[in-house]
Amino acid sequence: MALPRERRTRRKRQSNGRKSNGARFGMRRALASGQLRLDLIFFGEYTMTAVTASSSLMFQEEGDPIHIPKWVRYLLSFGYEWMSTAGSQRRIGLVCLPCDSAGAGLVTLGASRYRLETKGGSDVLTHFDRIRACSTPSDKSPPLFYTKARGPRRGPYVFDGFYENEMLWFRLIRPPYDRKVITLSNATDWKFEGETPVQVALGDRLPFEDMYSQLPIGNGLEIENLAESDSAVCLSGRIAGRSSTLRVLGSLCFHAESRVARLDELLALQGASDGHVSRVLFHNSRRSEDASVTSQTRLVVADGHDAFKRIVDKPQVRDFDVIGVIHRILDPEKLEDLSTTLENLGQWYATDEHWMSALPEPVRGISVGCVKRR
Repeated sequence: MALPRERRTRRKRQSNGRKSNGARFGMRRALASGQLRLDLIFFGEYTMTAVTASSSLMFQEEGDPIHIPKWVRYLLSFGYEWMSTAGSQRRIGLVCLPCDSAGAGLVTLGASRYRLETKGGSDVLTHFDRIRACSTPSDKSPPLFYTKARGPRRGPYVFDGFYENEMLWFRLIRPPYDRKVITLSNATDWKFEGETPVQVALGDRLPFEDMYSQLPIGNGLEIENLAESDSAVCLSGRIAGRSSTLRVLGSLCFHAESRVARLDELLALQGASDGHVSRVLFHNSRRSEDASVTSQTRLVVADGHDAFKRIVDKPQVRDFDVIGVIHRILDPEKLEDLSTTLENLGQWYATDEHWMSALPEPVRGISVGCVKRR
């Protein structure tokens, strides 16, 4: 996606996080040429601060490698900032691009990059943290079941005190009232009532530490995360299927000295054939019964209108954040359908003013929006 280059003489915009004039005037705006207009409860033109990369990492879409352009930094930053500010209330966001691109993959990479620097940013540690939270009086998690047992000893179990640091007692709530110790090493043998067991994907350590470190976002990596699977971020692929999604993702590359990595390789998608651990789940939006999202998932990035429409109201993601990445060259019927979807969401969601006001200076041609559950 080649966005228009900014003229050198163009006046610099204020970076105070305010809406641009296009978002302030009136209550509705057009997403594309024609009559369709979407309510500004969702959309405003905002800009993200241009991050100056201090590394030699280069970007390639067409032709020779270039310094990472603003629109790429913007989308990486959007995903990173979204994940770093995730809270208990569900949020839904839209990123509207001027043309079709691999933008959803860049937003996903930004979110995944945050997880790589998060202590405990893996499936096992996330699951153990949930178990450990059962020790707090205010916790409302369902009881646990021991997946290696059968019959009455399978569960349910409730928290029954600390054995030692990072070792927790859980007690069977009915005869024979067994007590068991749960630690980080055996946490995956336990599951919460009503949920599927945690699946830990095995594989080799990701070889892209240098590239992740040189992306123009984030802080230092937690190196152990490169060798452990994570399901917190999910990419819902294009309606045309996985191969179509991978083809678009593979059209973007990053260069670090003599090394090259495609965007799909940096995402480390679940089910890749390269033998490495996965850091991003892949949801096939073409399959209506795809069950790739798990209890560990926190954010789903939908690639395109159809993927967004199919995933945003699914019961299994009702508590997860969803970001839809769309473009303005949709046909009128799909734009009208999107307008209806946003109108329906407006009954239950309100503009997330805190998130929107925190967004710095805009990139020309990209519109974003975010609502939070009331």
